[in-house]
Amino acid sequence: MRDLFYGTLEYSVRTYMVRGQDLEDEEAIEHLAEQVMTMVRPALGLEKNNDDVESRSDLAALVQRLEKVAKRLEA
Repeated sequence: MRDLFYGTLEYSVRTYMVRGQDLEDEEAIEHLAEQVMTMVRPALGLEKNNDDVESRSDLAALVQRLEKVAKRLEA
């Protein structure tokens, strides 16, 4: 499970960077995080619930973590 998550994350961020996309574009980063989670959620048995406030705050926390990872990969 760990390899699935981090492998997908690394591949996604690397592809994002290679394509020359702006790492400061929060909307694009949020979309990238959502794409990653779309692949990971079923493996974890999680269902997406847009009406759930906690789910949205979890997504915001995930986006922040993804941004930190992207910055580390940039360095």
